[in-house]
Amino acid sequence: LVTDPDNIKPLSELEKETLFLDDIRDINCYIIKGFEEGSYIVYVYHELKYVNIKTTYPKLDKFYLVTDKSGSFKIFTSEMDETLKAFYDGSDQDKKVMELIEETNNKAKEALDKDEDLRIYLEALNR
Repeated sequence: LVTDPDNIKPLSELEKETLFLDDIRDINCYIIKGFEEGSYIVYVYHELKYVNIKTTYPKLDKFYLVTDKSGSFKIFTSEMDETLKAFYDGSDQDKKVMELIEETNNKAKEALDKDEDLRIYLEALNR
């Protein structure tokens, strides 16, 4: 599923992040053509629902997908050269992407302001 398994979060860190994760909701993808033919930048909006916490937490993740030799998609986790990195980072300046980032940030702030239990949990998780 990834181009370089050595460049992903360790399993222990993923287990810590998902220990009290109950559900992932409202998954929506926004896709932009990538730098090369058969590649794409994918912004994935989703809301995390944690155990015993009422409010979901909106997040936006970003992935670079490439097509491998067999025609399957893989998440690019290899080292990006300067040109690809500039293109990848520059995609955040797309008007629709900027709106999506702003909307997600506003929803996340609203969720944290509304639910103290969510805020306390995420602060503890990020320590």
